[in-house]
Amino acid sequence: MMPAQSNVDAGVWNIPGHAPVIEYSRQVLSEILTQVVDAYDTYLAGGYEVGGVLFGRRDGNVVRILASRPLPIIPPRPSFMLSASDEKRLRELIAQGGATSDLAGMEAVGWYHSHTRNEIFLSEGDLELYDRFFPEPWQIAMVLHPSDVEPVRVGFFFREDDGYVRSDQSYQEFAVDAPPHDSTMRREPPWKVLPDGRVEDPPLPGVAPEEYELPPEPDRASIWQRGGKWLALFIAFLAVVAGGISIWVLRQHAPAMGLEVTPVDNELVIRWNPASPGLEDASSAILYIMDGRNRLEIPVLNAKNPFKTYKPLTSRVNIRLVARVGFGSKVEEVSTYLAHPDLGKPSPELKQALEAEEEAGRVVNALEKQLEEAHGETATVREVIAELERQKVELADARKRAQEAKRRAFTAPKPVPAGPAKDLPDAPSVALRQGQPSLTPPVPSAEIRLRPPSEAPKPAPIPPPSVNRTPPPITASAPASSNPVIPARPATATSGRVIWTGDWPKDGQLVIHNGKATRGFLIGDLPGVPVTVNVYSGEMSGSGIKIYTANPKQVTGKVEPGNASNGWQPAQYVLDSRAARDVIVEQLPTVQETRKVVLRAGARRAPVVVIEWRVAQP
Repeated sequence: MMPAQSNVDAGVWNIPGHAPVIEYSRQVLSEILTQVVDAYDTYLAGGYEVGGVLFGRRDGNVVRILASRPLPIIPPRPSFMLSASDEKRLRELIAQGGATSDLAGMEAVGWYHSHTRNEIFLSEGDLELYDRFFPEPWQIAMVLHPSDVEPVRVGFFFREDDGYVRSDQSYQEFAVDAPPHDSTMRREPPWKVLPDGRVEDPPLPGVAPEEYELPPEPDRASIWQRGGKWLALFIAFLAVVAGGISIWVLRQHAPAMGLEVTPVDNELVIRWNPASPGLEDASSAILYIMDGRNRLEIPVLNAKNPFKTYKPLTSRVNIRLVARVGFGSKVEEVSTYLAHPDLGKPSPELKQALEAEEEAGRVVNALEKQLEEAHGETATVREVIAELERQKVELADARKRAQEAKRRAFTAPKPVPAGPAKDLPDAPSVALRQGQPSLTPPVPSAEIRLRPPSEAPKPAPIPPPSVNRTPPPITASAPASSNPVIPARPATATSGRVIWTGDWPKDGQLVIHNGKATRGFLIGDLPGVPVTVNVYSGEMSGSGIKIYTANPKQVTGKVEPGNASNGWQPAQYVLDSRAARDVIVEQLPTVQETRKVVLRAGARRAPVVVIEWRVAQP
């Protein structure tokens, strides 16, 4: 059940199937929009980007934004990049949560910043700032994108349960009407604008602030004192004349600038006439290209070539050329390119062929996947065979060494001298029946003589039993029990680890099922009952296993000694949010498949994967 909404006028942002529910105050959002739009309208070519800290409260999986504080970037820069002094001010700003009366009971729940020239996403620099200053799993990020022709678009970003951040785009954007603003007073920016419309950020180190900070306002009192009344009257006269000229210019028909859009093959050729009155008298001119979500702003005044080629992404492209003429007036021409409805549609035969090709591609991909899995299984079998062969050779070598050692240690026994010869008793006579063959083979040249019965030796007398003879002692043995004692089974573990090592390709899949892996080696297994798991990437080092995590609370600096749960390798948690995203979880254990986990390699290939499991409470 979702917690009750707060009493403030708020909007709710939520993605089905994901944990966080973000509730934002509309008044706070309006204050942020004013800051973003003012910075956007300060200069041409997108102004400069701003940002700040979001304060509020969290209730379970609900994050409420109740206040915001802007981060002053001194001096302002076209991109939201922080210097060392800016980072110090950001830390002080975060520490204000709960420390001031207007932020009592609140904490820093995230941060916001604007993208004036790019789409709504988190760059590498944004992710680094996010991980450094807002590392808590529940802290969020908000990106705003202002525009001249549409409302301000807003998107939120958050961390998944495994710490992964979808940074390429927001799961869901929404548009907000910007507060009223005047874009006619934009000035040339103090930083460099490249011919293609991109802005070159001034480097942070070694650049003096006065090289690109706002110029100071003139001292009007000193001007009055120096110039006196006559100078003031002259300035007033010039203002009246300039106002009249501006009114006259505004009343005139806007001169054409020769804007033309011509499709050539798969591109658009955009032309204008630099000798037209609208451009000759202009102080600045900007070409705006709006193609779906793609927005371009290109300065064209005094351009080397009076044309621009552009490859459209959608079937509708709006082109607008705006020139500043006179005192605050502007000249504007608009053109729209619409692709023909049937343009690019394939014929039925071609469509059928394309569908067949697509189906063949799917079959090929499935076969390649099966072949890759078969190669992985073959490689695993070869590794097992090689390991068995190695063990066989080691065992044979060990046996040879043992036999050699035994042979060297063997000592032949000393010969025993022969004793005096003793007469053996004669064999008893055997009376043969008539016709019975002799049992003794014939001996050549030997005479066989049967001893008569009278000469048969008498059997030795049997001595009488001794009365004092003591029988040998009988050792008592334990009686056989019909119920043997069965040793108690060890208690079932409630938590443990599964460690996988090996090599897998980038963006490759790894399936661990019933104690087996599609590639590499596996130590341990899931218990076969409903469990909750956490998956970490890692690597082997000289001191043991490094387990990378994005949660600083897990990093204690202690080394876990080797035991059965970590493969008898010392283990240690290391804070590295980027390496922690090297493993993507595609499927967790379910009630039906309690011993199955499906993983995929991220930007890098993790040589070690650690799966920590804990038996779910019933």
